[in-house]
Amino acid sequence: MSDREDTLGLGKLGLWCGVAAAIWLVAPLHATDPTVDQVVWILAVLGLFVGPGVASGTLLRRRWQRILVSSLFGLLAALYALGLMLSLVAGGPITGYETLDTLELPNSSVVAYRTNGGATTDFGIRIVQQIRIVPGIVLARELHHGYHEHEASLEAAGPDAVLVTIDGREARYTVRPHVYL
Repeated sequence: MSDREDTLGLGKLGLWCGVAAAIWLVAPLHATDPTVDQVVWILAVLGLFVGPGVASGTLLRRRWQRILVSSLFGLLAALYALGLMLSLVAGGPITGYETLDTLELPNSSVVAYRTNGGATTDFGIRIVQQIRIVPGIVLARELHHGYHEHEASLEAAGPDAVLVTIDGREARYTVRPHVYL
């Protein structure tokens, strides 16, 4: 294999990594563990910059185009990494999740999480309907995401609804049998 073929292979790999990162960010797919999902999301955003940067640095024909476009993606990746490092001063980009209640439905499940962004933020409640696709990956639909909320419980309210009690207030949410599909 020649050096040019190796370079083209690396460029195609970078392009596919960028496409895979974009699909992950746009699709309603999530990791089962919300903390792992946040880490994957952070890496996917970084992959949106690094993948196309590598691809443009190897696949574009003219040298000035390779330098210009790959430098732009490199700068964006560096600024994103710098932003992540600076956010560590304020507690970091990762929010803690505590499972408060889980309700198993015939085709999916509904999970109530308490979110904790650190000392500078109040607790929040996040209610998510999810269906397992493969081990570790779920198709998710957010039903509720609130701030300044502390306790939540779930109760079935029929075949297509769930009754959510958040800090004493009740709300009814319609659930879909297959989340989005």
